[in-house]
Order: sequence, then structure tokens, then C-alpha cells
Amino acid sequence: MKEILRVEHLKKYFEKEVGFLRKKKKVYKAVNDVSFHIGEGETLGLVGESGCGKSTTGRMIVSLLRPTDGAIYYQGQDISLSMRNKDSRLEIKRNIQMIFQDAYASLDPRRTAEEAIFEALDIHKMCLDPQEREAYVNKIFSDSGLSMEQRKRYPHEFSGGQRQRIGIARAICLQPKLIICDEPVSALDVSVQAQIINNLERIQNLYGLSYLFISHDLSVVKHISDRIVVMYLGYIVEEAGKKELFEQPLHPYTQMLIRATPSLDPDVDKTQKLTIASNEKNSIDTSLIDVCCPFANRCPKAGEKCWSEVPKMKELEDGRKVRCHLY
Repeated sequence: MKEILRVEHLKKYFEKEVGFLRKKKKVYKAVNDVSFHIGEGETLGLVGESGCGKSTTGRMIVSLLRPTDGAIYYQGQDISLSMRNKDSRLEIKRNIQMIFQDAYASLDPRRTAEEAIFEALDIHKMCLDPQEREAYVNKIFSDSGLSMEQRKRYPHEFSGGQRQRIGIARAICLQPKLIICDEPVSALDVSVQAQIINNLERIQNLYGLSYLFISHDLSVVKHISDRIVVMYLGYIVEEAGKKELFEQPLHPYTQMLIRATPSLDPDVDKTQKLTIASNEKNSIDTSLIDVCCPFANRCPKAGEKCWSEVPKMKELEDGRKVRCHLY
């Protein structure tokens, strides 16, 4: 499979003034040494708890945030270098689009649904002929699950699922190669989630897209992804194909996530929750993250080495990757 995106040792640190009169600065390491790749036509799932750095990673890929360190390559081209040239910058921004979690906040309340599409086409100088543009926008709306009658409506006149479809239409109208899906269904009802996910899969086949699908919902990621990357406190702790990950999770955190997934069997679910609760401790001091395993305080298998050394990402014989001293 040809590679479309590669992320190497990506880091993002935020500084915050703390203490009396805010004279001290504290560094928060939102993303710490993250590396992965996405192939053409592939969906890579990125999962983890809230605050683990998933969305920050996605925003750096679309250049909404500047990395503290590391590199992002699109089709072998360093994005940070390409952004210095106006033509290269427009090309990369057209080919890498994002679907946001909050569809209402990502839309201009003063623009109709079709105007949101027109704006993107105008910026990138696509479909300048009026008749061609009209036919093209109709097709985009149809592919996104919207009707022609909805083109003239404003964001507040749509439901949550319909607003997310506008976000999808705006993302695919530029015919990108890669779309960052930042928890696109987390705020929707389950029935609407299924419709959006099925629509994303259909659009992927129709347009030949690659997805980075960010979510905390394992059932959604399991359905749509080809491979899955698991994040915890800014680190990637495991990477594997979805079948291997769910059938035999290696990292204790991945095992905990899968155990925490609700089960139809109430007895099994109760046992799993008790097991997780018995191993839960206080949150780890962020200043210790660079000197110990970030999961050490919650891991039932933690040993002395886990508290004195950060585990490195190891690639196993079957191609899976895991960041743990047990392997």
C-alpha cells in the first residue's frame, strides 16, 4: 500500500503561567513522540481517553497548530517546509481536510449551507463556471446525504446530524486525498452515528479517500478502521490491525480500554468494572512522564523498571508495535 501520510516523533508542548502573580510557567506535554503512517485508501483509527492528545495530533496535521518538534510528511513532502510556499501551502490544505467534532461551531452562522461550499471553492479557485459549479454542488450535497432544498438553509435550521453532513460536504468538495475525522459522531444519537459512519465509508470508496479517524468510542473505531493506534498521555502505546488488537491486546492500557467497553452480559460487565476500579490510583504527576512509564500508576503489572525508565516503542515479529517493558 502506497503511503500518503507519515508522522515522525511529533511533539506539542503548551506553556501555562501558574503560581502567585503567575510568575512561573508550567509545561504541558499534550503530544509526546508520536509516530505513525497512513496508506492510500486506508482508515487509521486513533483512540484514547479525553485529553490524551488525539485532537491535538489531528490539528497539527492540518496545520491548525504548529508542532513543538517532529515532522509531518504528506506524500513524502515535509509539510512544514511546503507551508513556506504559497502554491504548495494551498495544495496541501486542499488535499488534507478536517471534519470537526462540533459541527455547529465549525460553521459560520451567517452563511447558508451552499455558501460554506462556495467559500471553499472560491479560495481554491475550483469550479469557477456558474453552471459547472451548480451541478458540482448538487452532486456534493447528494453524496453527503443532503437534499437540494437544504442548500439555502442556515446552520441553526439543521439538526446535529445534518450539520455534520454539511461538514462532510465542505471537506469532500475540494476532492482531498486525506480527511482527519475528529470525533465526527461523538455528539450524535446512535442511529444517526450509524448513518454518518456508513456515509463516510461510501464516500471513501467513491472518492478514494484516506481517513485518520479520531474517537474514544472503540465500537465505532472497530467498525470503520483498518488499523488502530492507541494513545495515552501524549504517547502512542500500541499499534496493530483491528482484528489483532481486539482479539489479543498487548498493552495493559489497551486491555483496560477493551474491558471497559459495555457488554450485553451484565455479570461480565460488572466483573470487568470491578477489576478496573481495583487497579485505579491517583493521576500521575506530569513532571514524571519523561522518567517513567506514563501508565505505571494505573498498571497492575508495573515493576521497578516501569518507574525508572520510559519504555520505547518496540516492533514485534508480527508487525505490531507496543510501548511496554513487558515485551
